[in-house]
Amino acid sequence: MSIFGNLFKRHEHCWHTIRDPGYGREEELVSGPITGHGSYISDPNNKVWREVECGVGKYKKKGHIMINKNIAIFTVIEDLALVAWLTLVRAGQQVLGVLVLPVGFFVEHVIAYNTKREAPLLSLDTTFRGKLFVNAVVETVIWVVWLALWPIYTGSLFGVGLPLLASVFLFLALIVEHSLTDNIFHGRPLTENLFNKKVVGFSFVEFLGATAWLGLIGAGLPFLGVVALVVAQYIEHQQALALANK
Repeated sequence: MSIFGNLFKRHEHCWHTIRDPGYGREEELVSGPITGHGSYISDPNNKVWREVECGVGKYKKKGHIMINKNIAIFTVIEDLALVAWLTLVRAGQQVLGVLVLPVGFFVEHVIAYNTKREAPLLSLDTTFRGKLFVNAVVETVIWVVWLALWPIYTGSLFGVGLPLLASVFLFLALIVEHSLTDNIFHGRPLTENLFNKKVVGFSFVEFLGATAWLGLIGAGLPFLGVVALVVAQYIEHQQALALANK
């Protein structure tokens, strides 16, 4: 069975366009019968095109990697919160900076959760908003501790200090936080399996993005650092939602 399962059924030997919900690709395929919800448009050459949402927003083009609007929105919100936090901390406004984080993270998680359940982006599910706030607070603590550990260099490479303690902490903490998020999205108890091996891969992607972010800032390349963070977190969010939809 393909990664798309047997969701679709229509004319035999027709062309259709469907999206891989795990990685945001659209592929033009020829297959047997397909079915399901959604609209079909036939052209004179008997081609049938289908636009599929699959729970994480629309992709309107085919043939290459696409940007998902909803994922882009909550990725930008999270990264704006992180950049604002770091800017305020470096300006001596540590308390205000820390207060920015849970707000940004909460809005991010609300939009991600609503994207997963195909609800209006800013709707608040009374059952889950408390859990989403807990998630935002946990994530805030992780980033604050990581930044505090960053100046503690426990090794060096070619004379450049390496924040190994901060790196190990962030990677392991992100696994726990992403496991917590996945528990919320699947309706499981918050503390169930807080070291979920299924989140390790995209936790590592986010860890790399965060490390590149601060590293490039230290090298005098803050814009490239933000680009690295945004790209890494978009990929992480895409993969996390794919897991949430399983």
